[in-house]
Amino acid sequence: MQLLAESGDIVYRMEKARIAATLGISLLVVALVAAFAMSVANVAYAQTSKPAKVTVTYAKSKKAGSVTVKWKKVRGAGKYTVLYAYSSKFKGAKSKSVSAKKTSATLSAKSGKTVYLRVKAIKKKVSGKCSKTVKVKVKAKTSAVAPVLKKDGLYHCAALKYGYRLYTGITDKLYSKCDTAIYLKTKSPSDVFRINFYDKDGKNVNGSTVVSSYSDVNRGSLSMPHWTGSYHRVSGGYIAINNLYRTAKNRSKVYPTGAVTVKVQEKTGYGYTREMKVGTIKLQNTDALKKAWLNDILEKSGANRESTGEAKMQAICTYLRSHTTYSRCYNNTSGNVSYIYTIADLTTPSFAQMSYNSYTSPAELEYIGKQIGYPVRSEYGDYASGTSQWYFHHSYAIHESDQKEFAFCSETETGQISDKVLTKDQALDLIPQLKVKSLHPVSM
Repeated sequence: MQLLAESGDIVYRMEKARIAATLGISLLVVALVAAFAMSVANVAYAQTSKPAKVTVTYAKSKKAGSVTVKWKKVRGAGKYTVLYAYSSKFKGAKSKSVSAKKTSATLSAKSGKTVYLRVKAIKKKVSGKCSKTVKVKVKAKTSAVAPVLKKDGLYHCAALKYGYRLYTGITDKLYSKCDTAIYLKTKSPSDVFRINFYDKDGKNVNGSTVVSSYSDVNRGSLSMPHWTGSYHRVSGGYIAINNLYRTAKNRSKVYPTGAVTVKVQEKTGYGYTREMKVGTIKLQNTDALKKAWLNDILEKSGANRESTGEAKMQAICTYLRSHTTYSRCYNNTSGNVSYIYTIADLTTPSFAQMSYNSYTSPAELEYIGKQIGYPVRSEYGDYASGTSQWYFHHSYAIHESDQKEFAFCSETETGQISDKVLTKDQALDLIPQLKVKSLHPVSM
Protein backbone atom coordinates (compact mmCIF):
# COMPACT_ATOMS: atom_id res chain seq x y z
CA MET A 1 0.00 0.00 0.00
CA GLN A 2 2.79 2.38 0.85
CA LEU A 3 4.43 1.59 -2.49
CA LEU A 4 1.29 2.42 -4.37
CA ALA A 5 0.92 5.71 -2.52
CA GLU A 6 4.46 6.73 -3.33
CA SER A 7 3.95 5.73 -6.98
CA GLY A 8 0.80 7.91 -7.22
CA ASP A 9 2.60 10.85 -5.68
CA ILE A 10 5.34 10.56 -8.27
CA VAL A 11 2.83 10.48 -11.11
CA TYR A 12 1.07 13.48 -9.62
CA ARG A 13 4.29 15.48 -9.39
CA MET A 14 5.30 14.53 -12.94
CA GLU A 15 1.90 15.60 -14.33
CA LYS A 16 2.12 18.88 -12.42
CA ALA A 17 5.60 19.51 -13.86
CA ARG A 18 4.38 18.70 -17.38
CA ILE A 19 1.48 21.10 -17.06
CA ALA A 20 3.76 23.84 -15.74
CA ALA A 21 6.25 23.30 -18.57
CA THR A 22 3.50 23.40 -21.16
CA LEU A 23 2.12 26.60 -19.63
CA GLY A 24 5.58 28.18 -19.57
CA ILE A 25 6.18 27.44 -23.23
CA SER A 26 2.81 28.89 -24.12
CA LEU A 27 3.52 32.06 -22.18
CA LEU A 28 6.93 32.31 -23.81
CA VAL A 29 5.40 31.94 -27.26
CA VAL A 30 2.81 34.57 -26.44
CA ALA A 31 5.54 36.90 -25.15
CA LEU A 32 7.66 36.35 -28.25
CA VAL A 33 4.71 36.98 -30.57
CA ALA A 34 3.84 40.15 -28.67
CA ALA A 35 7.44 41.35 -28.79
CA PHE A 36 7.63 40.68 -32.53
CA ALA A 37 4.36 42.49 -33.17
CA MET A 38 5.58 45.46 -31.17
CA SER A 39 8.87 45.48 -33.10
CA VAL A 40 7.02 45.42 -36.43
CA ALA A 41 4.77 48.25 -35.24
CA ASN A 42 7.75 50.30 -34.14
CA VAL A 43 9.46 49.79 -37.52
CA ALA A 44 6.29 50.77 -39.37
CA TYR A 45 5.85 53.84 -37.19
CA ALA A 46 9.49 54.79 -37.66
CA GLN A 47 9.03 54.53 -41.43
CA THR A 48 5.81 56.54 -41.62
CA SER A 49 6.21 59.18 -38.88
CA LYS A 50 7.07 62.71 -39.96
CA PRO A 51 10.60 63.92 -39.24
CA ALA A 52 11.01 66.95 -37.01
CA LYS A 53 10.85 70.53 -38.27
CA VAL A 54 14.20 71.89 -39.46
CA THR A 55 15.77 74.90 -37.75
CA VAL A 56 17.88 77.16 -40.01
CA THR A 57 20.90 78.60 -38.21
CA TYR A 58 22.64 80.56 -41.00
CA ALA A 59 21.74 82.10 -44.36
CA LYS A 60 24.01 84.62 -46.06
CA SER A 61 25.47 85.62 -49.42
CA LYS A 62 29.18 86.32 -49.24
CA LYS A 63 29.85 85.84 -52.94
CA ALA A 64 28.07 87.32 -55.94
CA GLY A 65 25.54 84.92 -57.38
CA SER A 66 25.50 82.44 -54.48
CA VAL A 67 23.81 81.88 -51.10
CA THR A 68 24.89 79.54 -48.30
CA VAL A 69 22.33 78.12 -45.85
CA LYS A 70 22.95 75.96 -42.73
CA TRP A 71 20.60 74.12 -40.35
CA LYS A 72 20.47 71.83 -37.31
CA LYS A 73 20.59 68.08 -37.90
CA VAL A 74 17.26 66.24 -37.66
CA ARG A 75 17.51 62.75 -36.12
CA GLY A 76 16.49 60.00 -38.51
CA ALA A 77 16.32 62.21 -41.59
CA GLY A 78 17.07 60.42 -44.83
CA LYS A 79 17.85 63.63 -46.70
CA TYR A 80 17.07 67.35 -46.74
CA THR A 81 15.43 69.54 -49.38
CA VAL A 82 16.19 73.25 -49.73
CA LEU A 83 13.40 75.25 -51.39
CA TYR A 84 14.24 78.72 -52.75
CA ALA A 85 12.48 81.38 -54.83
CA TYR A 86 12.56 85.10 -55.64
CA SER A 87 8.98 85.47 -54.38
CA SER A 88 7.95 85.41 -50.72
CA LYS A 89 5.01 83.23 -51.82
CA PHE A 90 7.51 80.81 -53.38
CA LYS A 91 6.03 81.20 -56.85
CA GLY A 92 8.22 79.31 -59.32
CA ALA A 93 10.32 77.87 -56.47
CA LYS A 94 13.31 75.64 -57.17
CA SER A 95 14.68 72.89 -54.91
CA LYS A 96 17.98 71.27 -54.08
CA SER A 97 18.34 67.83 -52.45
CA VAL A 98 21.05 67.41 -49.80
CA SER A 99 22.39 64.21 -48.21
CA ALA A 100 21.45 63.48 -44.59
CA LYS A 101 25.16 63.56 -43.77
CA LYS A 102 25.23 67.31 -44.53
CA THR A 103 23.59 70.25 -42.77
CA SER A 104 24.44 73.00 -45.25
CA ALA A 105 24.07 73.87 -48.93
CA THR A 106 25.31 76.51 -51.35
CA LEU A 107 22.85 77.69 -54.00
CA SER A 108 23.32 79.59 -57.24
CA ALA A 109 21.11 82.71 -57.26
CA LYS A 110 20.69 85.89 -59.29
CA SER A 111 23.10 88.60 -58.23
CA GLY A 112 21.49 91.59 -56.56
CA LYS A 113 18.15 89.82 -56.04
CA THR A 114 16.42 88.84 -52.78
CA VAL A 115 15.99 85.07 -52.43
CA TYR A 116 13.61 83.30 -50.00
CA LEU A 117 14.64 79.97 -48.43
CA ARG A 118 13.03 77.03 -46.59
CA VAL A 119 14.54 73.69 -45.54
CA LYS A 120 12.72 70.44 -44.69
CA ALA A 121 13.80 66.95 -43.63
CA ILE A 122 12.59 63.87 -45.51
CA LYS A 123 12.37 60.31 -44.11
CA LYS A 124 11.70 57.79 -46.85
CA LYS A 125 8.80 59.44 -48.70
CA VAL A 126 7.53 61.44 -45.74
CA SER A 127 8.38 65.14 -45.50
CA GLY A 128 8.67 67.05 -42.26
CA LYS A 129 7.50 70.62 -41.74
CA CYS A 130 9.46 73.32 -43.53
CA SER A 131 11.65 75.63 -41.52
CA LYS A 132 10.70 79.25 -41.06
CA THR A 133 11.22 81.26 -44.25
CA VAL A 134 14.44 83.25 -44.33
CA LYS A 135 15.33 85.89 -46.91
CA VAL A 136 18.77 86.79 -48.16
CA LYS A 137 19.93 89.64 -50.38
CA VAL A 138 22.21 88.04 -52.96
CA LYS A 139 25.49 89.88 -53.29
CA ALA A 140 25.70 91.84 -56.54
CA LYS A 141 28.37 91.37 -59.15
CA THR A 142 31.28 93.76 -58.85
CA SER A 143 31.60 94.34 -62.59
CA ALA A 144 31.91 98.08 -62.10
CA VAL A 145 35.23 99.39 -60.87
CA ALA A 146 35.05 101.74 -57.90
CA PRO A 147 35.70 105.28 -59.18
CA VAL A 148 37.81 107.86 -57.39
CA LEU A 149 37.35 111.63 -57.90
CA LYS A 150 40.76 113.22 -58.43
CA LYS A 151 42.08 116.78 -58.52
CA ASP A 152 41.35 117.16 -62.23
CA GLY A 153 37.63 116.90 -61.41
CA LEU A 154 37.25 113.54 -63.18
CA TYR A 155 36.59 110.05 -61.89
CA HIS A 156 39.44 107.57 -62.39
CA CYS A 157 40.04 103.86 -61.82
CA ALA A 158 42.94 101.49 -62.48
CA ALA A 159 41.15 99.71 -65.33
CA LEU A 160 40.72 102.87 -67.45
CA LYS A 161 43.43 105.02 -68.92
CA TYR A 162 41.49 108.30 -68.82
CA GLY A 163 39.24 110.01 -66.33
CA TYR A 164 35.53 110.72 -66.95
CA ARG A 165 32.68 112.67 -65.41
CA LEU A 166 29.01 112.71 -66.36
CA TYR A 167 27.00 115.93 -66.81
CA THR A 168 23.39 116.71 -67.66
CA GLY A 169 21.52 119.97 -68.21
CA ILE A 170 21.59 120.01 -72.02
CA THR A 171 17.80 119.85 -71.67
CA ASP A 172 15.77 120.60 -68.53
CA LYS A 173 14.63 116.99 -68.21
CA LEU A 174 15.43 113.62 -69.71
CA TYR A 175 12.47 111.69 -71.12
CA SER A 176 11.71 108.09 -71.97
CA LYS A 177 10.96 107.35 -75.65
CA CYS A 178 13.16 110.29 -76.68
CA ASP A 179 16.82 110.66 -77.53
CA THR A 180 18.79 111.11 -74.30
CA ALA A 181 21.57 113.71 -74.41
CA ILE A 182 24.43 113.71 -71.90
CA TYR A 183 27.84 115.36 -71.72
CA LEU A 184 30.89 113.29 -70.76
CA LYS A 185 33.83 115.37 -69.63
CA THR A 186 37.17 113.70 -70.34
CA LYS A 187 40.70 114.34 -71.57
CA SER A 188 40.51 111.36 -73.90
CA PRO A 189 41.77 112.62 -77.30
CA SER A 190 39.31 110.44 -79.23
CA ASP A 191 36.21 108.36 -78.59
CA VAL A 192 38.10 105.23 -77.47
CA PHE A 193 35.43 104.68 -74.83
CA ARG A 194 31.94 103.22 -74.78
CA ILE A 195 29.03 104.41 -72.63
CA ASN A 196 26.63 101.78 -71.30
CA PHE A 197 23.19 102.38 -69.77
CA TYR A 198 21.39 100.03 -67.34
CA ASP A 199 17.81 100.21 -66.05
CA LYS A 200 16.74 99.64 -62.43
CA ASP A 201 16.75 95.86 -63.04
CA GLY A 202 20.34 95.96 -64.26
CA LYS A 203 19.41 95.27 -67.89
CA ASN A 204 21.29 96.99 -70.67
CA VAL A 205 19.16 99.67 -72.35
CA ASN A 206 21.69 101.13 -74.79
CA GLY A 207 19.09 100.80 -77.56
CA SER A 208 20.60 102.64 -80.51
CA THR A 209 23.25 105.31 -80.73
CA VAL A 210 22.11 108.36 -82.63
CA VAL A 211 24.67 109.57 -85.16
CA SER A 212 23.13 112.78 -86.41
CA SER A 213 23.64 116.50 -86.72
CA TYR A 214 22.64 119.25 -84.34
CA SER A 215 23.20 122.88 -85.20
CA ASP A 216 23.73 123.97 -81.61
CA VAL A 217 26.91 121.92 -81.25
CA ASN A 218 28.32 123.24 -84.53
CA ARG A 219 27.07 126.80 -84.63
CA GLY A 220 29.40 127.90 -87.39
CA SER A 221 27.85 125.58 -89.96
CA LEU A 222 24.26 125.12 -91.13
CA SER A 223 25.06 122.59 -93.85
CA MET A 224 24.30 119.51 -91.72
CA PRO A 225 27.41 119.27 -89.51
CA HIS A 226 28.39 115.61 -89.40
CA TRP A 227 29.25 113.69 -86.27
CA THR A 228 32.47 111.73 -86.41
CA GLY A 229 31.09 108.65 -84.66
CA SER A 230 28.93 107.55 -81.77
CA TYR A 231 29.86 110.67 -79.79
CA HIS A 232 30.42 114.25 -80.83
CA ARG A 233 33.48 116.18 -79.69
CA VAL A 234 32.76 119.48 -77.95
CA SER A 235 34.72 121.68 -75.55
CA GLY A 236 36.34 119.53 -72.86
CA GLY A 237 34.60 116.29 -73.75
CA TYR A 238 31.86 114.64 -75.79
CA ILE A 239 28.13 114.89 -76.34
CA ALA A 240 26.44 111.48 -76.44
CA ILE A 241 22.88 111.03 -77.64
CA ASN A 242 21.27 107.62 -77.28
CA ASN A 243 17.79 106.24 -77.73
CA LEU A 244 17.44 104.12 -74.60
CA TYR A 245 15.44 100.90 -74.69
CA ARG A 246 15.78 97.13 -74.54
CA THR A 247 14.11 94.64 -76.86
CA ALA A 248 11.67 92.17 -75.28
CA LYS A 249 11.31 88.53 -76.34
CA ASN A 250 8.39 89.46 -78.59
CA ARG A 251 10.69 92.03 -80.29
CA SER A 252 8.80 94.99 -78.81
CA LYS A 253 10.77 97.89 -77.36
CA VAL A 254 10.73 98.43 -73.59
CA TYR A 255 11.61 101.99 -72.60
CA PRO A 256 13.09 102.58 -69.13
CA THR A 257 11.75 105.19 -66.73
CA GLY A 258 13.23 106.40 -63.47
CA ALA A 259 16.85 105.69 -62.53
CA VAL A 260 19.30 104.65 -65.26
CA THR A 261 22.90 103.85 -64.31
CA VAL A 262 25.65 105.10 -66.64
CA LYS A 263 29.00 103.28 -66.93
CA VAL A 264 32.07 103.73 -69.12
CA GLN A 265 34.46 101.24 -70.76
CA GLU A 266 37.54 101.80 -72.90
CA LYS A 267 38.55 99.90 -76.01
CA THR A 268 41.50 97.51 -75.78
CA GLY A 269 43.23 95.25 -78.26
CA TYR A 270 40.99 92.38 -77.12
CA GLY A 271 37.68 94.16 -76.60
CA TYR A 272 36.81 96.46 -73.70
CA THR A 273 37.98 97.08 -70.16
CA ARG A 274 35.83 96.55 -67.08
CA GLU A 275 33.16 99.17 -66.48
CA MET A 276 33.43 102.23 -64.27
CA LYS A 277 30.23 103.82 -62.99
CA VAL A 278 30.04 107.55 -63.69
CA GLY A 279 26.58 108.34 -62.31
CA THR A 280 22.84 107.80 -62.43
CA ILE A 281 20.38 109.79 -64.55
CA LYS A 282 16.60 109.90 -64.24
CA LEU A 283 14.20 109.49 -67.16
CA GLN A 284 10.74 111.03 -66.95
CA ASN A 285 7.79 108.81 -67.89
CA THR A 286 6.77 110.41 -71.20
CA ASP A 287 3.42 108.59 -71.49
CA ALA A 288 2.27 109.66 -68.03
CA LEU A 289 3.41 113.26 -68.55
CA LYS A 290 1.66 113.49 -71.91
CA LYS A 291 -1.66 112.33 -70.46
CA ALA A 292 -1.32 114.94 -67.70
CA TRP A 293 -0.52 117.57 -70.34
CA LEU A 294 -3.64 116.72 -72.36
CA ASN A 295 -5.86 116.83 -69.27
CA ASP A 296 -4.52 120.32 -68.60
CA ILE A 297 -5.19 121.37 -72.21
CA LEU A 298 -8.75 120.02 -72.07
CA GLU A 299 -9.41 122.14 -68.99
CA LYS A 300 -7.67 125.35 -70.14
CA SER A 301 -9.14 125.25 -73.65
CA GLY A 302 -12.69 124.68 -72.41
CA ALA A 303 -12.92 121.46 -74.42
CA ASN A 304 -14.17 119.63 -71.33
CA ARG A 305 -17.30 121.77 -71.42
CA GLU A 306 -18.12 120.90 -75.05
CA SER A 307 -20.58 118.10 -75.81
CA THR A 308 -19.35 116.86 -79.21
CA GLY A 309 -15.99 115.53 -80.42
CA GLU A 310 -15.85 118.15 -83.19
CA ALA A 311 -16.40 121.01 -80.76
CA LYS A 312 -13.79 119.59 -78.38
CA MET A 313 -11.22 119.36 -81.18
CA GLN A 314 -11.93 122.91 -82.41
CA ALA A 315 -11.48 124.28 -78.87
CA ILE A 316 -8.18 122.41 -78.48
CA CYS A 317 -6.84 123.66 -81.85
CA THR A 318 -7.79 127.26 -81.01
CA TYR A 319 -5.94 127.02 -77.71
CA LEU A 320 -2.83 125.34 -79.15
CA ARG A 321 -2.64 127.81 -82.05
CA SER A 322 -2.07 130.67 -79.60
CA HIS A 323 0.33 128.78 -77.32
CA THR A 324 2.60 127.05 -79.83
CA THR A 325 5.93 127.97 -81.39
CA TYR A 326 7.27 126.43 -84.59
CA SER A 327 10.45 124.74 -85.69
CA ARG A 328 13.18 127.04 -86.93
CA CYS A 329 14.24 127.19 -90.57
CA TYR A 330 15.84 129.37 -93.22
CA ASN A 331 16.21 129.33 -97.00
CA ASN A 332 19.72 128.56 -98.15
CA THR A 333 21.30 129.74 -101.38
CA SER A 334 19.74 126.96 -103.45
CA GLY A 335 16.29 128.13 -102.43
CA ASN A 336 15.40 124.98 -100.52
CA VAL A 337 14.09 125.20 -96.99
CA SER A 338 16.67 124.04 -94.44
CA TYR A 339 15.46 123.25 -90.95
CA ILE A 340 17.49 124.13 -87.89
CA TYR A 341 17.27 121.22 -85.47
CA THR A 342 18.72 121.68 -82.03
CA ILE A 343 19.35 119.03 -79.41
CA ALA A 344 16.25 120.17 -77.53
CA ASP A 345 14.09 119.58 -80.60
CA LEU A 346 14.95 115.89 -80.70
CA THR A 347 15.44 115.12 -77.00
CA THR A 348 12.37 116.88 -75.57
CA PRO A 349 8.82 115.86 -76.56
CA SER A 350 6.86 118.43 -78.57
CA PHE A 351 4.16 118.65 -75.90
CA ALA A 352 6.80 119.65 -73.32
CA GLN A 353 8.47 122.36 -75.39
CA MET A 354 5.29 123.29 -77.31
CA SER A 355 7.22 123.47 -80.55
CA TYR A 356 5.66 121.90 -83.67
CA ASN A 357 5.83 121.94 -87.44
CA SER A 358 3.52 120.81 -90.22
CA TYR A 359 4.59 117.18 -89.76
CA THR A 360 4.44 116.86 -85.97
CA SER A 361 1.26 118.91 -85.39
CA PRO A 362 -1.21 116.64 -87.27
CA ALA A 363 0.44 113.65 -85.61
CA GLU A 364 -0.28 115.29 -82.25
CA LEU A 365 -3.91 115.72 -83.29
CA GLU A 366 -4.08 111.97 -83.97
CA TYR A 367 -3.06 111.32 -80.35
CA ILE A 368 -5.52 113.89 -78.98
CA GLY A 369 -8.39 112.54 -81.09
CA LYS A 370 -7.78 109.00 -79.85
CA GLN A 371 -7.77 110.15 -76.23
CA ILE A 372 -11.03 112.11 -76.48
CA GLY A 373 -12.85 109.46 -78.53
CA TYR A 374 -12.91 111.46 -81.78
CA PRO A 375 -10.32 109.77 -84.05
CA VAL A 376 -8.61 111.83 -86.75
CA ARG A 377 -5.88 110.97 -89.27
CA SER A 378 -2.88 113.06 -90.32
CA GLU A 379 -3.03 114.21 -93.95
CA TYR A 380 0.68 114.99 -94.14
CA GLY A 381 1.49 112.07 -96.45
CA ASP A 382 -1.68 112.13 -98.57
CA TYR A 383 -0.17 114.21 -101.39
CA ALA A 384 3.22 114.59 -103.01
CA SER A 385 5.39 117.17 -101.26
CA GLY A 386 5.40 120.54 -102.99
CA THR A 387 2.13 120.06 -104.89
CA SER A 388 -0.75 122.49 -104.43
CA GLN A 389 -2.81 119.82 -102.61
CA TRP A 390 0.11 119.15 -100.26
CA TYR A 391 0.51 122.85 -99.45
CA PHE A 392 -3.18 123.05 -98.60
CA HIS A 393 -3.65 119.81 -96.63
CA HIS A 394 -0.32 118.63 -95.21
CA SER A 395 -0.63 120.35 -91.82
CA TYR A 396 -4.19 119.09 -91.25
CA ALA A 397 -5.75 116.02 -89.66
CA ILE A 398 -9.11 114.77 -90.90
CA HIS A 399 -12.04 112.99 -89.25
CA GLU A 400 -12.92 110.33 -91.82
CA SER A 401 -16.65 110.03 -91.04
CA ASP A 402 -17.69 113.65 -91.47
CA GLN A 403 -14.59 114.88 -93.42
CA LYS A 404 -13.93 117.65 -90.88
CA GLU A 405 -10.36 118.97 -90.95
CA PHE A 406 -8.40 120.35 -87.98
CA ALA A 407 -5.09 122.17 -87.62
CA PHE A 408 -3.24 124.32 -85.13
CA CYS A 409 0.00 124.71 -87.06
CA SER A 410 1.25 127.94 -88.60
CA GLU A 411 -0.69 129.18 -91.65
CA THR A 412 2.54 129.51 -93.64
CA GLU A 413 3.10 127.21 -96.61
CA THR A 414 5.80 125.18 -94.90
CA GLY A 415 4.34 125.23 -91.43
CA GLN A 416 7.63 126.60 -90.11
CA ILE A 417 8.37 129.78 -88.20
CA SER A 418 8.87 131.77 -91.37
CA ASP A 419 8.66 131.44 -95.13
CA LYS A 420 10.80 134.46 -95.78
CA VAL A 421 14.39 134.08 -96.89
CA LEU A 422 16.79 134.46 -93.95
CA THR A 423 20.48 135.17 -94.13
CA LYS A 424 22.89 132.76 -92.50
CA ASP A 425 23.48 135.15 -89.62
CA GLN A 426 19.75 135.60 -89.07
CA ALA A 427 19.33 131.83 -89.00
CA LEU A 428 22.24 131.41 -86.58
CA ASP A 429 20.59 133.87 -84.21
CA LEU A 430 17.70 131.44 -83.87
CA ILE A 431 19.98 128.72 -82.48
CA PRO A 432 20.47 128.44 -78.69
CA GLN A 433 24.17 127.58 -78.60
CA LEU A 434 25.09 124.78 -76.23
CA LYS A 435 26.95 126.14 -73.16
CA VAL A 436 29.07 123.37 -71.70
CA LYS A 437 30.02 125.34 -68.58
CA SER A 438 26.37 125.63 -67.56
CA LEU A 439 25.87 121.86 -67.42
CA HIS A 440 25.39 120.00 -64.12
CA PRO A 441 27.76 117.27 -62.82
CA VAL A 442 25.94 114.07 -61.88
CA SER A 443 26.57 112.84 -58.36
CA MET A 444 27.67 109.26 -57.72
